[in-house]
Amino acid sequence: MKRTSLLNHGLIPLSVLAVVVLTASTGRTADIPDKTDPAKVVGVESCTKCHKSELAALDASSHHGSLEKMKAPNAPKYIAAVGGKKDVCFTCHGTPKGDGELQAISDVSCESCHGGAGDWLDIHGKEGVAQVGRHAGADEGGMIRAPKVYTIAKNCFNCHVVFHEELVNAGHPASNKIEFLGWSTGEIRHNFQKNQAKNAEAPSAWAEYAGGKTEDRRRLKLVVGHLVDLEVCLTNLGKVTNGKGGFAKGNSKRAKAALGEVEDIADELGDAAPELDDAIKAAKELGRFSSISVKSKQIAAAPDAAAAVAKAAVAVSEKYDGSTFGAIDKMVGKAKPRGTPYSP
Repeated sequence: MKRTSLLNHGLIPLSVLAVVVLTASTGRTADIPDKTDPAKVVGVESCTKCHKSELAALDASSHHGSLEKMKAPNAPKYIAAVGGKKDVCFTCHGTPKGDGELQAISDVSCESCHGGAGDWLDIHGKEGVAQVGRHAGADEGGMIRAPKVYTIAKNCFNCHVVFHEELVNAGHPASNKIEFLGWSTGEIRHNFQKNQAKNAEAPSAWAEYAGGKTEDRRRLKLVVGHLVDLEVCLTNLGKVTNGKGGFAKGNSKRAKAALGEVEDIADELGDAAPELDDAIKAAKELGRFSSISVKSKQIAAAPDAAAAVAKAAVAVSEKYDGSTFGAIDKMVGKAKPRGTPYSP
């Protein structure tokens, strides 16, 4: 079936509306991670005036059409597994909007990643306001901008590593093969801020006002991405009720792999980022990660370990720009883009 263009309409296909734009009557489900505030969502059509190439890139990516998966054969089983709470599903498969009762108004879209625009849309590109003022206003309004590498990564992993135990134990995959650096530089790349005809390797407006360099940003994204991967898996382990279920096993296996990546990075960087040692220590105190079963003592200790890893990830994101991380360039080079970046 041909997908309706987000760029042209800002809506999901009509055939999906009948299935998906059903409200979640009790509002935001309690165990959904802190993502875009549905009450602040304004809709992708508000972005088209200034960001046509960005929207075209979104149209060309697998994020467009994400709500189609809620029509898959297994969808009724998965929805039943979460108690019929469709917002559990369309929080990640779409863009939820509402205050109380929620609707999926489109596929994954701009506000899924950059935050609900209700409090920052006007100031974000307001003419006659100095750049520093626009940035400050956008930050205050909750916009997730290019400098916020940790928050960007967290938004990605909060969906690509599934957060709901019953959903995964019903057969939904626990995660996909997301690796933050590679996936964020592939088909979803949309860095057209300074030139709508050129999809730059790094956010071009950020590179100009912050003096940022592509190679430094890639290094930082690799480090922060693996830390956030570990953090989200540990957070999920802290919610486990069935230590032998797919949710427990999937997150344990993924946490082990993420910890290995962080350890390899720490070995290469040495003293260049001592915060990594704190994250490693906290994760290793949980003991051996198993793909067979997760122990109750690990489940109990996982939230504190996740918080320690999060603290390290935030510190690395805010303290460093990647310029001192040259020792991991070989690892950076192995992070291959997922798909081809859009070109007008």
